[in-house]
Amino acid sequence: MYARLFLILLALFSLDAKAQTIQESVAFAIIGEPKYAAGFSHFDYVNPRAPKGGTLTLAAIGTFDNFNRYALRGNPAVRTEALYDTLFTTSDDEPGSYYPLIAERARYAEDYSWMEIALNPRARFHDGTPITARDVAFTFNKFMTEGVPQFRLFYKGTTVKAIAPLTVRIDLGQPGKENMLSLLSLPVMPEAFWRQHKLSDPLSKPPLASGPYRISAWRMGQYITYSRVADYWAADLPVNRGRWNFDTLRYDYYLDDNVAFEAFKAGAVDRREETVAKNWATRYVGRNFSRGYIIKDEHTNTSAQDTQWLAFNIQRPIFADRRVRQAITLAFDFEWMNKALFYSAYQRANSYFQNTEYAARSLPDAAELALLTPMKKELPPGALQPGLPAAGLPRRWLRPRQLTQSRRPAQCGGLDGEEPAPGHRRHRQAAAL
Repeated sequence: MYARLFLILLALFSLDAKAQTIQESVAFAIIGEPKYAAGFSHFDYVNPRAPKGGTLTLAAIGTFDNFNRYALRGNPAVRTEALYDTLFTTSDDEPGSYYPLIAERARYAEDYSWMEIALNPRARFHDGTPITARDVAFTFNKFMTEGVPQFRLFYKGTTVKAIAPLTVRIDLGQPGKENMLSLLSLPVMPEAFWRQHKLSDPLSKPPLASGPYRISAWRMGQYITYSRVADYWAADLPVNRGRWNFDTLRYDYYLDDNVAFEAFKAGAVDRREETVAKNWATRYVGRNFSRGYIIKDEHTNTSAQDTQWLAFNIQRPIFADRRVRQAITLAFDFEWMNKALFYSAYQRANSYFQNTEYAARSLPDAAELALLTPMKKELPPGALQPGLPAAGLPRRWLRPRQLTQSRRPAQCGGLDGEEPAPGHRRHRQAAAL
């Protein structure tokens, strides 16, 4: 009887093992496939033969008092989040793809419940000691016990263990592709250093690191200098070829951005990124600009980017009515604001995935309609039709009565005897909200 029961259980476990497909890969993408195939030479946006050398001086605003990016108090120095290499790294010309850095390859369950990652045997910390699976497991457990509470909550039930000197196994508490891939960008910290320090405490001296740069000089609150690691172990990997070309990176701290801007104009800072449209249009003038000593240049952003939104609290009754939200959207004259206030520097976002291949660029095509039509009753009215005009309505057409009377504000216009807005129909009937 017991023997028969044992055989049945053994058979069930065997069937389960056969049913679970094990995958192997050297790169991952959250959506679709990675852009770069296995064995690629370098990222498309870099020059693999770029010369190395020189010093780049940049400005940082504020102050700093420690070198631990993960401390729960204090102000860490700029760029300290990049001191450590990660298991996998990302590219700048695609969203959500991961390529091997410390890792070499991975095998994993089809449902992403577990993953085993083989590490590159050449991976080293700056003191020459190897990066091992013990360091990976130690890092994860360090974040779980001493990191921010959100980390512990998100990875509750997840374990990371060293099953061989250069192989680490991840078992997720909540299996899922995105959950697993989020761990691929985990920085790997040396156990030998960090077992003597708390992750939540500030560091008054630079930690042992592994990235392309090490901290070489500093004065608290004033400046910090990074020097390129001459014997950086990963310099020739495809993900790093053509990158990290400056020998020295120096960050000078300024308490005020206006002072930093004047330092830039005087030549004390080599490069500056402007984030205020008015400044870009009005302040970048003067002798050094007119003589060509400072080059003012604009580049089209072709990568995924943050956007700014106005969000409605639909728990409030007034905003729960979709027509009210549509009316406010019509009243929001983006084109006028952009021209009058922001010097035409912005473009209106039409998708949560703006500037990526995942953004919707037109109405649903035939294939998309085939998927959406069965759910038409569950979709909001007009979801499969042209939306609100991106440019808004001309200000002379915007009247409170128009914006509150139309059942379909996206097509309002021409009430009270005026001509309708171009491209919009006149409504013969209007009903109050």
